[in-house]
Amino acid sequence: WGVLETFLRYGTGIALQAYLRTPHKKAVEDQIQHMRRPSNGHYRALLREILRSFQGKKDCFLSHMVEWHYTPKRKESEQAQLLDALIYDRNQDAHGTVRTEKELEKEFAERLVFRVQTLLYKAKWLFGYTLFRISATKPLRRGQKGSIHFYMGNQSSPIPTAGRWTCRLLHEGVYISHPKGTHFMEVSPLL
Repeated sequence: WGVLETFLRYGTGIALQAYLRTPHKKAVEDQIQHMRRPSNGHYRALLREILRSFQGKKDCFLSHMVEWHYTPKRKESEQAQLLDALIYDRNQDAHGTVRTEKELEKEFAERLVFRVQTLLYKAKWLFGYTLFRISATKPLRRGQKGSIHFYMGNQSSPIPTAGRWTCRLLHEGVYISHPKGTHFMEVSPLL
């Protein structure tokens, strides 16, 4: 269940950072009010409303997440429904369902692992959005150059790559790049 919770919080964190840069919507603001002591259901509701607020905006930072979550007909996708079902099952386990040892060892555990793997596999946006930070910067006429540290895989201290960018980035910031590499967003206050 920890993988599901991490997925939910990470996805909601990215979505919230993008939302905070747009005009606010009442439905999202109502969900934010529930985040004082959030449950997985609160994170899920917030993610749903944020992604709904970006529907129809093809060039938005979250376009890949929106396409993952909603069908072209603006209905929730199979992946979104699977996420809901996994949260429901997690809540059943945490708040009342007693499983037999046999269920825990074989049937339920294998099915659960397969369903979580399916959720992660279908969430192609996870692989596209890359966390990074910068260091050793030098100002240029237009932007900066310096070292980029990409946080991917199991490296906790990534080897820096030389790079140039056309804006001013901060050393203390953590950023996430869009899958197309055309734009990025600071995520350090939330992630």
